[in-house]
Amino acid sequence: MLLSSLLLPPVVCVALLAVNGSIGTSIAVLGVFGLVRFRSLPGKSSDMVCVLFAMVMGLLAASGSIWTTILVAFMLSALIVLGTFVLNRRPEEMEIHIVVPEDDPAEDEYRKLLEHYGKNVRLDKMKTAGMGTLYELTYRFIPYTQNDNSHMLEDIRSRNGNLSITLVRASSAESF
Repeated sequence: MLLSSLLLPPVVCVALLAVNGSIGTSIAVLGVFGLVRFRSLPGKSSDMVCVLFAMVMGLLAASGSIWTTILVAFMLSALIVLGTFVLNRRPEEMEIHIVVPEDDPAEDEYRKLLEHYGKNVRLDKMKTAGMGTLYELTYRFIPYTQNDNSHMLEDIRSRNGNLSITLVRASSAESF
């Protein structure tokens, strides 16, 4: 989302430069932007930036500015790759759903157990399950290593009486 917000102004600026004061072209571009934006399926902001980027490059090429198209495409593509590389260097956050018996929620004990395998452990959600006889605890954390998952799950299983445990990647942010 952050990279999309950074890439959208240059893409729109290039579109305005390509139009270059032509009223007919401006109206056509406005119509195409409206069709793409409001007729497309809802998607990620990165998808919208890619569609607008392709439209602007087509607009530049159609206006006869081939070398400008190549130069702008190269610069914006390099910016996309660089921004994606920088923003994806964050540690990957995991989410774990632990089902525990009603008589033993012990959310602090599971937090301490997860702190052995990761950092920034926090309880995101606690809800009842199984007609109120179980609790489902949802934690988010950043694992120290990706290789310790089986040991972590085994430790939790021995604590929660072999009830269900689900470990997934947290969908925190878009790629760009």
